[in-house]
Amino acid sequence: MSITCCLNIEPWVNKRVGFTPDLHAEDDPDRYVANIRRQQEIVREYFAGERYVPFAGDAIEPPCVNLGSMIVKGELLGIQVDPKSGAALSHPWCELETVAQVEALRIPDIRQCPGYAQKLRKYRDLAARFDGVIPGRRVGFLWGQCGKAIASPMNMVFDLVGEEVFVRMLTDPELVHAYFRKVMDIHAMLWEVKREVEGQDFTSSYLADCTNTMLSPETFVEFALPRNREFAQRFPRLESHNCGVVTHLLAHIAAYGPFQWVEIGWGTDLSRAREFFGESVLLMPRLGVNFMQSFTPEQVYARTVEILHQTAAAGPVCLHSNCICPDRTREETLRTLFAAVADFEAGAARVKEQP
Repeated sequence: MSITCCLNIEPWVNKRVGFTPDLHAEDDPDRYVANIRRQQEIVREYFAGERYVPFAGDAIEPPCVNLGSMIVKGELLGIQVDPKSGAALSHPWCELETVAQVEALRIPDIRQCPGYAQKLRKYRDLAARFDGVIPGRRVGFLWGQCGKAIASPMNMVFDLVGEEVFVRMLTDPELVHAYFRKVMDIHAMLWEVKREVEGQDFTSSYLADCTNTMLSPETFVEFALPRNREFAQRFPRLESHNCGVVTHLLAHIAAYGPFQWVEIGWGTDLSRAREFFGESVLLMPRLGVNFMQSFTPEQVYARTVEILHQTAAAGPVCLHSNCICPDRTREETLRTLFAAVADFEAGAARVKEQP
């Protein structure tokens, strides 16, 4: 039995102890790493005695490992980006009306973009100091359309076209397929760069599929599945992120595995997920915002034990708190969650009425 947690808890703790991390000291890697170590100490001190306290969520990843992100989004794809959230503010491909227009697009090599070499040197300098600072975590070259993961073909098309892509799936499916073919060209170019930077031993493919929950099984099979399967065949060591309810797509997602791990959105049937993905895959159930902010301690305990019964008895599991631990989460919720995990592993989980 293997149970871990990844609750991205650092900002939640920082607000309660008054610690302001220096997350942008990219020009001084030694200071940056010292800041990360202090962040770890603060979390350990706050939850002293708790066994299942996680460290190092997205909140303390070094910003400059997002080497490909802004270059790709801004200079490569022409997307205007919100500087605070990173959300796309424009959809440059929305004006393309024919397959020929899409096929005529020239995708520049990221290595020719201004500032790439300087950013690469900065990344390597920081990565050399950062590896091993987080237990079990090695710094990777995060690439693709978004900074924290590799955008799936569907995610990237959505960013480039916007919500209009769902209309065009009905009115002009061949145009949408052309979008997908061009996105795969982008992925192929970026993978070459990623392999050059990291070396073959480092590389893994974290496929962020945030938009698939919006698709029916039929639409997913027609548009997303062929490209995801191609992605899985071309890029090794696949990891899958699904942040919504995907019970209706589990069989299709499993079809383009195998995966190293699969992140599953709140509300998905976890028993079926374990059945589809098997005993060797690390399942990462995402704990919903209502779980973190609204459940009573009794409900938190019962739901945690239920999740573990559905997933951990037949393979490794990592409980995940979406992208960050919500600020309104009560401390009692976190400590109850840790207690439930410890009780379950010890075989002493109490049976409570489910919420």
